[in-house]
Formats: sequence, C-alpha cells, structure tokens
Amino acid sequence: MENPLKCEICKVDMPNVCWESHLQGKKHQRGVLLLQQKRDAEDRGIYVKGFRGPVNQEHLKAFFRQFGQIRKLTYDRQSKFAIVQFSERQSAQMCLSKELYYRGHVLHVKQREIRAPLNQGPCPQKATSEEFDHVKITTALSLCEDNFEVQFAALLNEIHLSDYSKYGMVCRHLESTFSVAFPGCKAYPFGSAVTGLAFKWSDLDVFMDLNDVAATQLEGGSVSLPVPESLNNVVNHAKKLFRKPYLFSKVFAIPKAKTPIVKFIHKPTNINCDLSFKNALGVNNSALIKFYLSLDPRLKPFLIVIKYWAKKNDLSGQ
Repeated sequence: MENPLKCEICKVDMPNVCWESHLQGKKHQRGVLLLQQKRDAEDRGIYVKGFRGPVNQEHLKAFFRQFGQIRKLTYDRQSKFAIVQFSERQSAQMCLSKELYYRGHVLHVKQREIRAPLNQGPCPQKATSEEFDHVKITTALSLCEDNFEVQFAALLNEIHLSDYSKYGMVCRHLESTFSVAFPGCKAYPFGSAVTGLAFKWSDLDVFMDLNDVAATQLEGGSVSLPVPESLNNVVNHAKKLFRKPYLFSKVFAIPKAKTPIVKFIHKPTNINCDLSFKNALGVNNSALIKFYLSLDPRLKPFLIVIKYWAKKNDLSGQ
C-alpha cells in the first residue's frame, strides 16, 4: 500500500490518488488563503516593547511613520507593548535592522507572530451536518414494500427539500440589511435553491446585486455586472453590515478568494449561506437549468437521486 501524503495546511493524511482533489478543495484553498494572509501580516508587522512612562498612541504613530506608511497600530497601555502593521515589508525590515530609541530609551523590536488566522476566527461550523445520515435513509428504504416506485418516493422524502419558502425570507433580510448602504440592492438565490435540486441540509448561495452599475434584465429583476469598487472592500464592508445578532451569526468573510464571499448562518431559519458579489453568471446558469427541468417532470426526481448517489460515493464536487 502506498504511504499516505500529509497536508501540512489541513493537518490530514490521504492516499496519493486523492491528493489532487484535496488541493483543489474549498477547505484546502481557504487554508492556503488564510496562511498567506498570516504570512503577509507577519512580514509587514513588528512587535515592540520597552516603553517607559505614558505613551500617546498618536505620537507613537508619528514616530513609526518615519519608516513607512502604517496600516494599523495597536498599543496596550497596561502591558506597554505595541503591534505596528506597515503597508510594505521594507518598512518592517528597516525597524528590525536597527536600534530604535523612543524618548531616550531603546525599544525591543521583533517580527510579529500570529498564532491565529489573520482577522478571522475559525471558519463557522455548519448549522447542520454536511454528511448524509445514510443509516437512517437505508432504514427508511428497508421498511418499504418491495416496490420500486414506493422506494423511490421514500428516498426522495428522506433527502429532497420540498419547501423553499425559507430561502425567500433569507433574501428579504439580506436586502433590508444591505439597502442601508446600497439602496435598490437585490438578492438573487442561485444553485439548487433555484433549480429545485436542493437537499434538506443544502447551503443557500446568494448573489447580491448592489445596483452600482447599469443592470441587465432577468425575469423582471436586475442583475448587475461586477461592481467597479474593489471586491475586497465590498466584502469587508458587507461583514460590518451583518452586525445583527438576531438575524446573522458566525459571519466569516473571505475577501481574497477567487470569488470573494461572506459565509454566515441565518438564525431565523438556521440555514448556512454563501453570499457573493462578483457576477450573475450563477444566477443565469441556475435559471437555465430550471428551464431544462421544466421540460419533463420526470427529470428532477431522477437527478436528485443521481446527485445523492454521487455524493454517497464521493463523486461530487472537486
């Protein structure tokens, strides 16, 4: 048997045959992103102590500004240390390469170390499990009579989401939240929420049209092109708008991903959601699939079962 490979980022072992799939997976990609953010912050940051007497934070900023532009400075008055985050790596290296004197006293400077992912807690846990309860499903099927139609209906009853009304509530709450900063914004669900192929525990994918540019028409609504403002800034600003603990929890922004998103849990419905702003391609694709499925009522049930079979046999996703 081949020796398993170890992913140092995700801290897991796996067979060689699964290695490429793992590297393309969302969990690994998110880990790579957070590790890169951490390393960038450490390269551009310094930890400073050795201050004597009272220290004014603004005066401290003026002192370190001589080495370069400061992105952020935090000073702990009780423990008398500061963390300085520069915009450029060269500024941090300059501080580390020489003795610094502040009000006549030498400062102790070292490279910043971050023990947790930068500006993020751990990625929020799912409100419900991603895993299927195969035992429960198999038990339900075993209780059916030996009839294909009956077993088929029982399987659909166990796995298929039949009520999509909760998704509308999520979108309404998102629109009311974002309309404060982006009047006229519109939330569009896409993926299985639109095609009708959702499982009972499926996440909800939503595209938010911020109404920043001219829009194209889609089923009576507006779906914009990518917003001209930096998507990183949009995602970071969006995270601030989510400060409504009665509506949203476990908010987790991923601004530097290929498709920047904000992950969160909608508390009234307990639904896990991914909110994106980049473009409306997913919305259009979902509408097209929905149209295809409408051509023959037999298609949807069989696709749901095929989707379940693929998931059970690890053939879906990457």
